Amino acid sequence: NKGLSNHLQMPDSIACNGIATMNAFLHGGYPSEKLIEIESLRYLYLADTVDNGKPSIPSTGKRLLVVGDYLAINTHKQLGLLEKTAPLLHEGVAITMKPHPACPIDPAQYPLLKMNIETKPLGELMDHFDMVYAGTATSAALDAYRAGLPVITLLDGAALNLSPLRGYDGVAFVSSTQELADLVNNSQIQNSEE
Repeated sequence: NKGLSNHLQMPDSIACNGIATMNAFLHGGYPSEKLIEIESLRYLYLADTVDNGKPSIPSTGKRLLVVGDYLAINTHKQLGLLEKTAPLLHEGVAITMKPHPACPIDPAQYPLLKMNIETKPLGELMDHFDMVYAGTATSAALDAYRAGLPVITLLDGAALNLSPLRGYDGVAFVSSTQELADLVNNSQIQNSEE
């Protein structure tokens, strides 16, 4: 043990897939010269959708894509708030649910929600929606944000906010029916990624 230091061993470099990760390391005191910003390979499909631009809102109303969580309890909380909000939504709001592959849902459990279920990959769906409503811990919110869509995220007062989009423009966090209805009905959030 002679000559060994008590300092923590650190890699020569850390690859950070985005500003949020880079900032987390910097705020934690990690040396900036050891951080390299990279692009995550999982987002390569977005190059096609972002170049095409965001679809315009149809005259019939808004198209809301609901992306589920991998945990059933989180998805249930998310859909429970949306179901309570349904009477406050404008008539032209069309709701489509994209469940997480590990957590299928039964629309009959939410009788007040008139929603379609979609199982296509998320990358094939983004161009067809105007905004996304995400659960507390799903990474699908990142996909939607990178595609230029406004993202509404459930803020569950009983759990930590695990969203990687905390503090970003174009992202809103809701915990009440009125907050959710206002955002969906009035499109109050704009995504700067567009």
